[in-house]
Amino acid sequence: MKPLISMCAATAFLALIPATAQAASAPLPHIIFEYTFRDNGARWDLSVERHYETCTYVGPHGAFTVPAEFGNCPTIRWFHEDGSAQ
Repeated sequence: MKPLISMCAATAFLALIPATAQAASAPLPHIIFEYTFRDNGARWDLSVERHYETCTYVGPHGAFTVPAEFGNCPTIRWFHEDGSAQ
């Protein structure tokens, strides 16, 4: 009976390894930390439309600077560990 229990425990443990590896490579949320933009001549006037150029996000996988999407920076973006965005 004892070898059967240890075999089941070993099988369960080995089954967790692929699940853990997959979770480590899964994209995780990163929040906007910094950005650059064109201010159209009025840097401090919030009524003037800004065209964002780069967005820097920080999160569990580190900090990533990416080009803005159509002149905007989303508040949250999902990144893989290698820095590729989802």
